[in-house]
Amino acid sequence: MNKYFVFFISTISFTFSLNTLACDCMGFANAQQAAQKKNIIIAKVETITLNNGKARVRIEKVLKGEIDNVYLDIQGQDGANCNGENIPTNQKGILLFEKSTEGYRTLTCASTQIPQNSAGLYQINLGEDFLLTENEIKDVLDYKLQASVISVDCQISVNRMAVPYDSSAEMNFQYDTAVSAIPIRDEVTTLKTTVDLAPLAPKVNELFFFAEVKKAEPTKYDFNIRMKDPFTGVVLDRFNYQLDLRKSLQFNGPSLSRFTDLNGNPMTDSNQPFLSHQTRSFCALNVGHPLELVK
Repeated sequence: MNKYFVFFISTISFTFSLNTLACDCMGFANAQQAAQKKNIIIAKVETITLNNGKARVRIEKVLKGEIDNVYLDIQGQDGANCNGENIPTNQKGILLFEKSTEGYRTLTCASTQIPQNSAGLYQINLGEDFLLTENEIKDVLDYKLQASVISVDCQISVNRMAVPYDSSAEMNFQYDTAVSAIPIRDEVTTLKTTVDLAPLAPKVNELFFFAEVKKAEPTKYDFNIRMKDPFTGVVLDRFNYQLDLRKSLQFNGPSLSRFTDLNGNPMTDSNQPFLSHQTRSFCALNVGHPLELVK
């Protein structure tokens, strides 16, 4: 998502200097937090015209607060200011405004407003897309959004490959496994797998993966992971990651990789066949339905 501020300009009484204000574009998670502040106006809008890089919108309905003008101009939609994008006419959606002595400004960019589809439902993204009615979107913007997490999953991939491919093909090796658990409120959830890979291929030892997953906030989970590389015996400790389920439901966990000669020793001659050793992990939260609104 492009990062920039787009400001709504009253066609009657005032102008903003775009040079004096930082350019940033607010994603849904931040917009949802901003909506709970005082003096915030939430309104349904429709783009009616485009002219010289400005998009004029019509205020269809105010969902929260009060706004004085029916028509507002959006600056910077020609790409010249803050890398703005042209938005199509007849586009409907929800924008957040903040009123000051100088007028109104948007807290969500015009080209990244909360869009309304042809069926009248609003689309938000919480790691995956959700379609909400007008009343539901008002609730979501008035309260904190909390989705139910039904499981935590991590996948681990172990791969060793001889390069070039026609040299020592018996050294090629691949193994994949997964571990899953169900989080229980704020209690620590443990994901662990230990696999002895030595019987499966030469020069492969034990795979070890251990993760503690704890609910830090209603929408945030802390991952603390240890992983042992079965090729090197190296334990990657204290890999910490916080996953915010309002923004994403998955992340790439710790990974280890190296290159050796066919005997497992550090490479000294790049012209000789060599081995590529890689151990990767990938973790995700699975979110259930429906969304839960909490004060």
